[in-house]
Amino acid sequence: MNHNKLDDRDWLLLPALVLAVGDTAILQVLLSISVVIRNALIPDYQLAVGILHYFDLHAATLLVPVGYALTGLYPGYGLDPVMRLRLRVSVAVVALLAVILFDYLAQSGTWSRGTLLITLALSVVILPAWETLAINLLRRYGRWGQRIVLFGVEPARHGIKKRLLADPDIGWRVAEEADWPPTADAAQRGIRLAMLARPSDTVLPATLDTLPYRRILVVPDFGRMQNESVEVRSIGQGTLVLDMRRNVAGGLNAMLKRGSDLVLGLLALLVALPLIALAALAVKLISPGPAFYAQQRHGRHGIDFRLWKLRTMVPDAEARLSDVLQHSATARAEWERSKKLSNDPRIIPVIGNFLRRYSIDELPQLWNVVCGAMSLVGPRPLPDYHEATLAPDTRALRRLVRPGITGLWQVSGRSDLEQREMEEIDCIYIRNWSLWLDLHILLKTVVEVLLARGAR
Repeated sequence: MNHNKLDDRDWLLLPALVLAVGDTAILQVLLSISVVIRNALIPDYQLAVGILHYFDLHAATLLVPVGYALTGLYPGYGLDPVMRLRLRVSVAVVALLAVILFDYLAQSGTWSRGTLLITLALSVVILPAWETLAINLLRRYGRWGQRIVLFGVEPARHGIKKRLLADPDIGWRVAEEADWPPTADAAQRGIRLAMLARPSDTVLPATLDTLPYRRILVVPDFGRMQNESVEVRSIGQGTLVLDMRRNVAGGLNAMLKRGSDLVLGLLALLVALPLIALAALAVKLISPGPAFYAQQRHGRHGIDFRLWKLRTMVPDAEARLSDVLQHSATARAEWERSKKLSNDPRIIPVIGNFLRRYSIDELPQLWNVVCGAMSLVGPRPLPDYHEATLAPDTRALRRLVRPGITGLWQVSGRSDLEQREMEEIDCIYIRNWSLWLDLHILLKTVVEVLLARGAR
């Protein structure tokens, strides 16, 4: 298939239909499952009537995909995963609660509110998961993405292309490139969107008004600044300003994050206790010494705390590390680059790599979360030798938040990333923090751990 001959309508129509039809079908299935669940919870409820009679209720659930269409989720090119998750959950909640309210006010509760609430609970989990699967399938078969023309000087274009390739779910594919400044004769037929990688020391040229594109995206060179919770405002006479809300600095936001950490952390700790006990027993049987390991780390506002882990290293770990770094130039270069070793001589045999690969050794840190020293999501607490290599402004930014069991860098490559990339990603997380971002990271962490990608 020659993708270059496809018009933009081809790239929009099929993905939109796949997502819309899938959402509609899944909602009907979830509604029927909800009827079965409600019947199991309330035996006197008539199952046959619930499934066969409520055709109008099945039709009412179509309000969800209609809401998705109105908010631009079909296909939703240009939306990052956090925005997609937020829109999908928010629209489903508002739409199904509106159906419940309509039934209560206009029909005196003809429909089962319990069935609708169960459908809502299932939808906020299943529909985002289905969307992720559908996008991956469309990408695999080469039918996901909107072509764009990228204007700008070569170094700027290279940076934009690298970022778009790093997150293909956004769906913007660079089909053509042209130098700066953009000119009308560089326009490409069949492409509706242009992106301008604007140098920071230039103004937009007058030819911008003559470009034949329905949408024009201007990418200013601001560096790695905050990009979530940012609104564009006008102060008159064509002057635009960026209004950035610093979520991480807000008192209410800190309370919400701590509350969610306490509830979810306590539940996770109770579930994980049997696994922690089994892993601790295995460590004791295989390697002499204690099953648990504690180390001083710097927390929020620079306050020290004891970080707990299951021990995965031999008792003389530091001596072994010193020896391998002294005698192996390859290992020394790898250690300087990422502060980790792919073939680490310190790991205890049989069980050590398994515990680390599936992050089981990190589970005792749920106790640190419950006690308030850590968060479920945040920048990882680093050893002193690692933290000493950070830039002063990076260290100061990290100390604004509690360190986390998982974080943005873990779901962006985990141990495969170099130290500089890890530092950048941690700063991006802190500047752009939101509960939605935390939820996105937690969901992706489950996938990364189950697939054991990049963990050492």
